[in-house]
Amino acid sequence: MSWKGVRRTVSDPAAGLIFWLCIHLLGALPIGVMSALASAGSWALYLFPTTWKRISLANLAIAFPEWDDQRRRRVCRKSFYHVFVNVLEFLRSIRKPERVHERMRLDERTTRLYEEVRNGDRVCFFVLPHLGSWELLGHAANAWTGKVRAVANEFRNPHVERLIRGAREKTGMGVISDKGAARGVVRACREGVHLALLIDQNTRVQHGGVFVDFFGLPVTMSRLPATLARRFDAHIVASAGPRTGDHYEMSWNELPKETSEYGSDRELTQALAAQFEQVIRQYPEQYLWTYRRWRYIPADCTPEMRERYPFYARDYEYQAGEEKES
Repeated sequence: MSWKGVRRTVSDPAAGLIFWLCIHLLGALPIGVMSALASAGSWALYLFPTTWKRISLANLAIAFPEWDDQRRRRVCRKSFYHVFVNVLEFLRSIRKPERVHERMRLDERTTRLYEEVRNGDRVCFFVLPHLGSWELLGHAANAWTGKVRAVANEFRNPHVERLIRGAREKTGMGVISDKGAARGVVRACREGVHLALLIDQNTRVQHGGVFVDFFGLPVTMSRLPATLARRFDAHIVASAGPRTGDHYEMSWNELPKETSEYGSDRELTQALAAQFEQVIRQYPEQYLWTYRRWRYIPADCTPEMRERYPFYARDYEYQAGEEKES
């Protein structure tokens, strides 16, 4: 066995034990203490010159060029707070899954949507950005509709993965691994199961991505929901779980047209990106600005547009077999 293998044999169980202890310690904390921890963590992350801070400020400059530096810094710090709260809320829910329902609320409009989904015969895709609590929203959607599966990344540490996956499945929500996710999503559609999908990530064209406009600049985004929604005539909803006060609410927007009326996967994916942008503008402090969202610069980008890309961006290199999207 290599030294790396020996090290992981020791470190993986240790990390799993620490994670398990965190779950049980956090599960016993009052909400007020958890909020104080999140506030302390956000200030610590903001006060030091971290890469996350630099990326967040660069992203906010792209999304909100009209803001002054002071406002961007304020939203940056608040976004760190929401990241910590989101993680802590999820860890608390692992110990007591019923807390998911305590933290999520539905208004009358959203209740009607879920009743229609639950009683209808069409598969529904709840397509989400990384805003508010996307973890709790997936669990809550499953409880309200009765059958939801979500695509989730697998953790390299098998002990942590077992704890996380178990928590996600405690409320009855199915989990589809991101490895070979397309096959699992197709199977879910054929079985009439609804899907919760996070797609505001960099997906290369060769891996099922497409370039769309996001805050005025092209970014890559997965076309999987659009492809399958058009194929299976599924209902598709742009959703989010923003925090309001001491709880989270289900925020959603219907697309301007029916799924079958979109002429291409790119057109439908662009419509979803526009809805994401709308809800992010409404809750900018709750979006995950630490992600390298504007990572790829398309080859046909104009010089003026190229200057707007952040420091971490690089030219997108099309590989053999990729079809160029514009």
